[in-house]
Amino acid sequence: MNDSVLSYADLIRCVHDFSRGTPTVAVFRAYIDETANTEDTFFIVGGFVGHDDAWRSLEPKWLAALPPYLDYFHATDCFSGGGQFKENHIDIPERIQLLDALTDLVAEHDIRLIACRLPTTRFMALSPKKITNDFWRNRFVGLFPDVVRMACQYAIGSVSPPDPPKTTDHICHIWWEENQYTVGAVEFITEARKNPAFWWNIVLGTHAYGNKKGPAKIDLL
Repeated sequence: MNDSVLSYADLIRCVHDFSRGTPTVAVFRAYIDETANTEDTFFIVGGFVGHDDAWRSLEPKWLAALPPYLDYFHATDCFSGGGQFKENHIDIPERIQLLDALTDLVAEHDIRLIACRLPTTRFMALSPKKITNDFWRNRFVGLFPDVVRMACQYAIGSVSPPDPPKTTDHICHIWWEENQYTVGAVEFITEARKNPAFWWNIVLGTHAYGNKKGPAKIDLL
């Protein structure tokens, strides 16, 4: 994000009147992506969620830690030596050093890992088509709702519906890398906003998707 673009927190301050007291809106952000293990026996959708203040602290340190030859960090390329690491002939010791530095930065901030996985072979037996199936549509959309739920539950501070029901000034914005599954992900977000069965939707904020050069250039999956 450049200086001409408002952060989520700044935007909240623009649309809420805080002149009568301390701001009570708590802004959270979640970045979500998909991956698989090397053998492709498990498919994983996961990411990180944290308070906006934690992200605002992490992002400049993360960007400053990236070597000049990297436009963004992609963990898969770092592990395998592919992508920009291959183009710049970066060997294992330097990749390990970079990975250690970046993971230390994440560990220094209150950023929480959220993830779900499913056995690839079992899912493919039920849903063999890549994009559109009757059951769970596809493997990304099958797991995406649970990861969004986890992010919202973290923002609420509860894994179960509050009793009695309550409103909240917390809000959680969702971002994921654009991919072939994006249409189904947007459809789920749209449904989740209006379906009372998703009790955690009281904190579901904006959603957006983009490429690896998007917010924070963070991709640990």
